[in-house]
Amino acid sequence: MSLKSVAEKANVSLMTVSRVLNCKGYVSSKTREKVLAVSRELGVFPQNRGRRSARNAEEARTRQRVALLIDVDISSFFLSDLVVAIQRSLADHGFDCLVQSFTEERSDFVRALGGIGPGIAKACLAIGQFSDSEIRNVLNANPVCVFVDFTPSPTLSLPINVVSYDNIAAARMAVAQLVVCGCERILCMQGVPSNHFSRAMREGYLSALDRSDFPEGCLVTTDFTASGGYRALKAVMGSGSPFDGLFTTDEMAFGAIRAIQEKGLRIPDDVKVMGCDGLELGKELLPPLSTVVLDRQLLSERAVSRLMGLMNSPNQPAEHVLLAPKLDVRGTCVPPSKAGK
Repeated sequence: MSLKSVAEKANVSLMTVSRVLNCKGYVSSKTREKVLAVSRELGVFPQNRGRRSARNAEEARTRQRVALLIDVDISSFFLSDLVVAIQRSLADHGFDCLVQSFTEERSDFVRALGGIGPGIAKACLAIGQFSDSEIRNVLNANPVCVFVDFTPSPTLSLPINVVSYDNIAAARMAVAQLVVCGCERILCMQGVPSNHFSRAMREGYLSALDRSDFPEGCLVTTDFTASGGYRALKAVMGSGSPFDGLFTTDEMAFGAIRAIQEKGLRIPDDVKVMGCDGLELGKELLPPLSTVVLDRQLLSERAVSRLMGLMNSPNQPAEHVLLAPKLDVRGTCVPPSKAGK
């Protein structure tokens, strides 16, 4: 009843009062001070305990926070799914998630770094595209850090902790499926060329076809979005360049499929399509999108588990973990004999 009285007078929830008095979970400083003031007024606990609890709450808030540093220059359904999965995994370990996003603007990146330091968060998970110098900046801001869904450039000499997918194997798997299904001229539709996933797409494509370079007109560049995929395929088909297979991400495939169908071509009879990501929305297309599944839940669990290990032992050797992709063959990329079934 005492807690209920405090909650009613402070106009907050019982959960908030409990967090403040037990020094567990995040509560804003303004709300925390209001709850402490009301609790002292009602005599729920002595004033000196309130001061101690306030200090403990501030310390607990830092201990129980993990910063999530996100590059939002390339936003996507995949990124949204991954962020939600990470937040859930952190919650399962008793940690609050403090999101710090940034764009390509240097000032924006510096601002975001100011929100990930040890005085604010105990550790950091970094998602996105980072240059070698930006990686150093991140580790200077908070050395207890794991980079998620990221492949460092070959020029990086600094050991870092990475939990990601084997994206090259994923691309190779997708293109190999197109070959198995009889495709002879396969387009590779990538996003921003400098992005680590675009690099993996190119390398996996060439590896699957045992080539050192792309056939003329078979490397198409757009912006990782469905609308970008639509525009890029419209341009390809407008140029008259023939193709019978397409490898891209799921999201770009959504737009590309629309462009193909508007042209009057049949999928998979005339053109076969392989995505990569495993977005649930792909199952709702007609025909359903064949894809290479990159398990966001597994990635989040492994990344958070690695981060927990670093919190307990910060000086352990850096680790680079790659998760295996999984082929999911649906309707857009099946052999000719099965296309009509």
